Amino acid sequence: MDADFPVELLPEGTGLILADAYDAEIVRLGPEARLAPARRKLMLQKFARHAALRLQAARDPGIVSGGGPWA
Repeated sequence: MDADFPVELLPEGTGLILADAYDAEIVRLGPEARLAPARRKLMLQKFARHAALRLQAARDPGIVSGGGPWA
């Protein structure tokens, strides 16, 4: 975000993090939005799979992920 950006134009009910190349500061926390248990489980599994695929690609760049229904 540019230092000259008018922060006061942003809605009050949203979160705001100001960052530059060296540091970041949480100015306002955003509202908490809880997920249903089934949705939370699905999101956690997708996050874990994506992280595992990235780790595998870093360890063995010759392997190409097939994607599949889980991507």
